[in-house]
Amino acid sequence: MKPQDYVRFAGEQVTLKLRVPVDNRRRLSGQLVGLEENAVKLIVDGTEVSVDLRNVDAARLKPMV
Repeated sequence: MKPQDYVRFAGEQVTLKLRVPVDNRRRLSGQLVGLEENAVKLIVDGTEVSVDLRNVDAARLKPMV
């Protein structure tokens, strides 16, 4: 995803694959909040998590079925 897509798809469910683990997790799934000062913000298990944009290896939207 491009940086502007993190704002465009705010509110959608996403899965992030990280280069360096955050809280011992290399994959995060949750609701995308948006982008703030080169940090991707998402809600994972009811907690807001901030991930440095440079740490995101891949980002995918989770389709709503």
